Amino acid sequence: MRLRPRHPLRWAVSVSCTLALPPMAFAAGLPIPAIAAAAALAGTGIIVFYGLFTTTLQRQVPEQALSRVSSYDWFASLATYPVGLAVAGPVAAALGVHTVLWEPA
Repeated sequence: MRLRPRHPLRWAVSVSCTLALPPMAFAAGLPIPAIAAAAALAGTGIIVFYGLFTTTLQRQVPEQALSRVSSYDWFASLATYPVGLAVAGPVAAALGVHTVLWEPA
């Protein structure tokens, strides 16, 4: 709780990279305890990301614009999700499902 990074958004983005650990653990065929540890690390990463991001948002955005900026953030975040789902199929078709899922053929 006393950690005050000098560049909080850099830290936030850095720790958000831990979200890739559980799928990578699955793909590598690691045992269940290792996958659970990867998931716990990813959960911790998203908590740190969200805390740093929302704190920075509240500190840097004027109070009268906070609601609008927050809604734009959520809109952009949620709008890109279907784009990722739409791209996944063609990428899997082009590269092969096993390649995309990092499975041995």
